[in-house]
Amino acid sequence: MARLSTGTITSTGAAHNLDLGFTPDYIIVENYTNYGTPANGEILKASWQFGMADAYAFIETFDNTGGALGTLSTLATTNGFTPYETASASLFTSTVKTITAISQAAEAVVTIATHGLAVGDVFTITQVVGMIEINRLRAKVTYVADANNVWINVDTTGFTAYVSGGKGNVISDLVENVGEKGITLGTSVVGANLDVLYYRAFLNDPIL
Repeated sequence: MARLSTGTITSTGAAHNLDLGFTPDYIIVENYTNYGTPANGEILKASWQFGMADAYAFIETFDNTGGALGTLSTLATTNGFTPYETASASLFTSTVKTITAISQAAEAVVTIATHGLAVGDVFTITQVVGMIEINRLRAKVTYVADANNVWINVDTTGFTAYVSGGKGNVISDLVENVGEKGITLGTSVVGANLDVLYYRAFLNDPIL
């Protein structure tokens, strides 16, 4: 099930934390002010999607050079979009586990330090770099090898090799965790002070 958030913000010219209640797979921000009266070099649109590095952004700026009107696309590698998840005081235990390795096997071995998982536990996998095919899949624990490693019912033999990262969100005993989730709009995308920005943020959530 997908999650979609849309809205409008007025820029202050500084970085802005957009609290969405989720960390998006994709976000697009359009500068309504600049669309209304575009000037050469002004930002019209900025976007980010899952798989891009933090602080990156695709930027479209108004271009009237060379006697032609159009847009110029560039890639910002600093002060773009950065997803965030903040923890705060909570009555509930977090269900999010940090993954540090996944093997390529008929029943993949997932390394999660002091995981506390049992056979039959189910978790969804996100934010893995390298073995991107496993992202958004549900994994069921089939065997507990030790305190740091479990086998899961996912055949990864044909997947790209694991490189780094990964989160496992346990959904077999899902609890609510207090905190904020969203994405930071950096100074490369927010435009000038008082610019009106429209945003659309999307998440394909395997939990719902």
